[in-house]
Amino acid sequence: MEELQAAHPGRKIETAFALSRPVSVDCERIARLLSNLLGNAINYGAPGSPVQVHASTSGNFELSEINAGSAIPPGILKRLFAPFTRGETQTDQKGLGLGLYIVSEIARAHGGTIDVSSTAGRTCFTFRMPL
Repeated sequence: MEELQAAHPGRKIETAFALSRPVSVDCERIARLLSNLLGNAINYGAPGSPVQVHASTSGNFELSEINAGSAIPPGILKRLFAPFTRGETQTDQKGLGLGLYIVSEIARAHGGTIDVSSTAGRTCFTFRMPL
């Protein structure tokens, strides 16, 4: 989060953590998962709105990234975690469309899931895994 905040000082990242117990994960991979989600939020989310990161350990480990902006179109939403899939591209945008595929593979490797909900004004990605 610090790297992305430093690279995008105009974007606000808000956090809310409720971690009552340790979580056994591959720290580098979970950092990559969060980095990919935050990078997408910065690229696709509403520039004037904060990006939120929530984490909790109530029942399962849950890590969510929430951002404001346009809804992800249904046609893209249903294939969002497939490799080489991208949302509406911008001319200065880089990448191959592998970020969310990598997120889904990290979630699967941890015995977890990644879900997305997207409506006008709010998109939320949630990673869940058993503790």
